[in-house]
Amino acid sequence: MRRKEAEQEAELRSQEAEQNVSLEIRMQTEIERIHVETEQWKKDKEFERMKNVVDAVIHYKEKLTELQSNTINTIGNMSIDLRRKANDLISSKIQEYKSFQDQAQRDAENDFLRIEEKFSNNEQIKNIMIGITSQKIANYVNTIAQLIAGLNKDIEDMKRNIDMLTQSGQTFINKQIEQFNQFNTISLPNENGNVKRIQ
Repeated sequence: MRRKEAEQEAELRSQEAEQNVSLEIRMQTEIERIHVETEQWKKDKEFERMKNVVDAVIHYKEKLTELQSNTINTIGNMSIDLRRKANDLISSKIQEYKSFQDQAQRDAENDFLRIEEKFSNNEQIKNIMIGITSQKIANYVNTIAQLIAGLNKDIEDMKRNIDMLTQSGQTFINKQIEQFNQFNTISLPNENGNVKRIQ
């Protein structure tokens, strides 16, 4: 039971880590590519080259906006998927623990009946055996309650981590767009020598 629970939790954490790494790599690669093109644009002064750069900036700005939208969707879907898996896991474990608790109660009832039959003539031993069985049940129920509390805490921690990931991903994308927007106005000389501003 604990091994399966640990494997499920490990799988959730592994999926979360893989999605985080993949998302971070894609975002960094795209941002670095955009910054390289922007730096090239700042250095280049020729009209034709500048026109190409303007087209590239427009293209990359569109791509960055698309990246932002895709990233937000990916983070949102990942958050929903991980939350669903976490909730499914805790529901499954609670049902499993309840089943074990019910079985323990049935076993205890059978133990009480056997004690009553076996020690009906010896009240002192009967009371001792009933006390031992009662303590065994209490320990079992307490252990299950602690397992459920621990699982709840793990799930809440995971949900907090998902929220932090979602927020940091959104903040990262907004920061990149803000930095990129500093370069969104380009001045080009036209054929008459007048300066034309392109946004």
